[in-house]
Amino acid sequence: MKTCNLFNWYRNHWYYVGGIIFVAIAIAMALFGQYLDPVRRIMVVGFMGLLIHQFEEYVIPGGFPMVWNIVQSGEKEIYNRYPMNKHTAFVCNVCLMYPLYIAGIIFSDCYIYGLMLMIFSITQVMIHGIIFNIKMKRLYNPGEATMLFILIPVGVYYIWYVASHFSLPWWHYLAAIGLLMPVSFCSLMLPIKLLANKDSKHIWSEEECERFHVLDKMKFLKK
Repeated sequence: MKTCNLFNWYRNHWYYVGGIIFVAIAIAMALFGQYLDPVRRIMVVGFMGLLIHQFEEYVIPGGFPMVWNIVQSGEKEIYNRYPMNKHTAFVCNVCLMYPLYIAGIIFSDCYIYGLMLMIFSITQVMIHGIIFNIKMKRLYNPGEATMLFILIPVGVYYIWYVASHFSLPWWHYLAAIGLLMPVSFCSLMLPIKLLANKDSKHIWSEEECERFHVLDKMKFLKK
């Protein structure tokens, strides 16, 4: 019972825990980062970028779930749980994305995988820098700041670093791009589709629904 309660608590608060993990890693990197090889160090920073990106999406300013449900998916009635509910977000961000980035740290010498992760970070610009902005008719959406100032710079720097310091054959880059689509689909779109449930009990709280005032900004979409 205690294990179940702990799991439920973590599922409802993982983005706060992620913020704490970010601070802990930042301190560890400041103290011991020099002992890591450069590529692994970049991969750690990439994981830190993911954590702070998620914190921006779900906590400060938050509101990403409503952006996805109302703006992207067009849900006008049960947007507090459909198509993305709290369990879906937990599965996508923690159960799938965490292992993907941690594997990149552990196997930092697998450059095809590292390139795929960094290209994935860069392609966030399609969602946070173009699609959401157009649909919301606004210059900013939750997650855009960390995408612009952390995910993209780290991704570009990683690609430049491995290209400059290692003689990688051209097919490494092609393989990374080819791997990107199935990994993105299986870690994001597929879980959201499979776990979508109009009767889900994993509902976003009223306070979470009101973050970034998405409901007020998008009133025209609910008519």
